[in-house]
Amino acid sequence: MHNVVKIIISFYFILACNPVKKLSDLKSKDCGNFTIGMIEAKRLLNDQEKAKLEEQGILIQEFLFETVYQGIWKNSWNTKKLNTTPIRKLKEYKSEDKVSEGIILKEIAEDNTPCNLIVQSIIEIDDVELSSFGKVVNYKNKYYRIETQKKYIDDIAQHPCVKHVSLMKSLDIPDIKN
Repeated sequence: MHNVVKIIISFYFILACNPVKKLSDLKSKDCGNFTIGMIEAKRLLNDQEKAKLEEQGILIQEFLFETVYQGIWKNSWNTKKLNTTPIRKLKEYKSEDKVSEGIILKEIAEDNTPCNLIVQSIIEIDDVELSSFGKVVNYKNKYYRIETQKKYIDDIAQHPCVKHVSLMKSLDIPDIKN
């Protein structure tokens, strides 16, 4: 009987320590365990290879071009060798890579000018996390519209769940309510 209890406890311990395997299972608190970036493959990946990579902690999100994909991977892959995988290179997105072209983060570090941002995330982020940077005006399908100041763009881009930040042109037309 004592051994059965040990086996059951061990089983639950393994389940509790089992890392997130599916992107749909990710929560905002899990984003810090993953890296967002570009995944360069040795060849085009088929569905079976993508599924196997997902089990190993490399989640292909979208095809960019030729053999280049965008996705996320467990931080432990940053130190592993890729020889035994169909992956050639993993390139982490830095803050500069996450913001739209033309935004120079060093120039706006102290800029208090109000702005509107469109923020794309890999998963749903709790509004409370983003509201510390400004007002979350709208949200739909992992896209957030935030009214903030330009100096917060870098902080928003550094959020581990944020995939891309775009600066919207200022318009005096209010959003249409559904």
